[in-house]
Amino acid sequence: MKNSFLCLMAFNLYFIFLSSTYADEVILHNGDKISGKVISKADDELVFKTSYAGTIKILWTKVKELSIDEPAHVILIDGTDIGNTTLTTSTTTSPEIQQISDINPTVKPDFINKGQVNFGLEIDRGNSDVDDYHLDSETEFRWINDRLVFELSGDLEDSDGRTTKQDAEFLTDYDHFLNEKLFTSASLLLEHEKFADLNLRTTLTGGLGYQIFENKHMNLFIEGGPGYVWEDFDESQDTDFPIAFWALQFDKILFDDWMLQAFHDHRYSQSFEETSDFIFTSSTGLRIPLAKNLQATIQYNFDWDNTPSDNADEDDHETLITAGYTW
Repeated sequence: MKNSFLCLMAFNLYFIFLSSTYADEVILHNGDKISGKVISKADDELVFKTSYAGTIKILWTKVKELSIDEPAHVILIDGTDIGNTTLTTSTTTSPEIQQISDINPTVKPDFINKGQVNFGLEIDRGNSDVDDYHLDSETEFRWINDRLVFELSGDLEDSDGRTTKQDAEFLTDYDHFLNEKLFTSASLLLEHEKFADLNLRTTLTGGLGYQIFENKHMNLFIEGGPGYVWEDFDESQDTDFPIAFWALQFDKILFDDWMLQAFHDHRYSQSFEETSDFIFTSSTGLRIPLAKNLQATIQYNFDWDNTPSDNADEDDHETLITAGYTW
């Protein structure tokens, strides 16, 4: 009798232990309920531990509601760090499922390197022979308090054996973060456009920036400050002048299932000497994953130089379809 009582007590204690250990709950869109314990959530997967199937991974897009009984570290897509908190996404006092970016995130690494290389090619044969080549690349080195970016792009067009387009651009930007959001910035921009009479434009800028969002789903920062421009023309008179500049860079994952990414970057430079002398450049588009580390990009570039050199147009625009490699 005594042994039976002890066994019953042990069983009850074991059941209570399991109930306290696996007290979180996931409700899927198909109505299934899974009890267990949330381990972590990152990207598009929820890592969940159960008493009957061990540790499982659940696609985040399948999760309708989530309840976390014990405090967990929660970060939202907009970068807000809620910290350690209990959670029931079915209540109005907790964030919606779509707002959650990470749960119990891993410690941010001291160094991250990411980038991409894209290539576009158009070959026409018939009434005219046209070869059009495009190349662009971006590499980012990110430390905890520092960021270094290199960007390169170029276009070359050959029509009936004669070069009809030749331009290139190189940008390097260094940012030092004063805190999680605010940073100082210094950049060097080199531009060449043969058929706009521009042999070389050198733009050196410095200023302050603010990182509004920075995560795997969305990135957005703005920066601005003073700078100086030197323009070397082939035929027109060379110039140099001080400027004020403004820049914005944005990207966002639109659909987690497809990982389709929208992006927009622009840069505006205003001369201090002539209010009519300004330059605006922008690129807007979509990045479409093809396979692991491979992507296609549809991109529209629009540039406006309000005081171009002689025999050059004020506006310049192009639509690009490229294939590339990301890391």
